[in-house]
Amino acid sequence: MVKRSKLQIDYEYDFRVVGLIAAIKEYKLAWALNKQLHWRFIKEADHVLDFKADQRLVISHFAYLREHTGFRLLKNRAVEHTGQSRPFLIPERKNYDYWLLVYGDPLPSEFTALLEDLNHINWIQYCKEEPLEDLRSKDNLII
Repeated sequence: MVKRSKLQIDYEYDFRVVGLIAAIKEYKLAWALNKQLHWRFIKEADHVLDFKADQRLVISHFAYLREHTGFRLLKNRAVEHTGQSRPFLIPERKNYDYWLLVYGDPLPSEFTALLEDLNHINWIQYCKEEPLEDLRSKDNLII
């Protein structure tokens, strides 16, 4: 009998995660963030996740990357999926429409200011930082 081993990988996450509720298309949200916060989000290739048993999620993805910091905007609901009964990037947090990944290490005051700025954008109904430890599917956020 062949002995099986399971590979355990612990990723190092270099970003913070903000969940957004915004009932608009992703390109409009990226445009609003660009306009209100003077960012420069651009559409990137879709984030594709392949799982076992021919299951696949395709997630819309925008990025604004600077020298020491950056942001990625990911839609929580898949734009395309196969074999998934729950076509969400983070299925345990279906209530969020988008995920904003904040790269770099902003000071606490900068991060608080960012959350306040996000709350002042008309199309964003709600935003909140989600601790990575609380997300079972956090590996889906690795790009």
